[in-house]
Amino acid sequence: ALDLVGLLQSELVWLLGERRGDFEHLAIGCERAEKEARRFLSVAGSGPFGAGVGTALGEASRSGRPRLDWPLPEISRFPDGAPLADAAARIGARGISLAPLISPSRPMDLMLFTSPTTLSLDRRGASAVAVAIRHATMGLELWRKGHPQGGLG
Repeated sequence: ALDLVGLLQSELVWLLGERRGDFEHLAIGCERAEKEARRFLSVAGSGPFGAGVGTALGEASRSGRPRLDWPLPEISRFPDGAPLADAAARIGARGISLAPLISPSRPMDLMLFTSPTTLSLDRRGASAVAVAIRHATMGLELWRKGHPQGGLG
């Protein structure tokens, strides 16, 4: 997650894993250090987060495509979206991007990240996102091979 913070020029990168139909915290990286990441998690929580129809993360992941710069007021309208939007607002984000991490052998995971207000996701930014998504997917796949039970230790 910390590597992806640098690659995406993001304030925050949060990796969530699908477990028994819901999403749970896997890893988080925050440009302003661990204290800010912990503050974000204290508001957002670590899961489980609903992945079904009508949930913020479920709706975002259903298409299987990244959802870039999703405005926080829209996220707050979902019954479970307010804590996520509030946590993002506390670190200064105006929106959140969500990217499904799809692997042929595993359930879908999600990468959530924020874009700095000075960065617009033009072609170059979109290319960086695509590279980061591939990097995150490969990293999770390698991590899982070393942790067959999916535990976080």
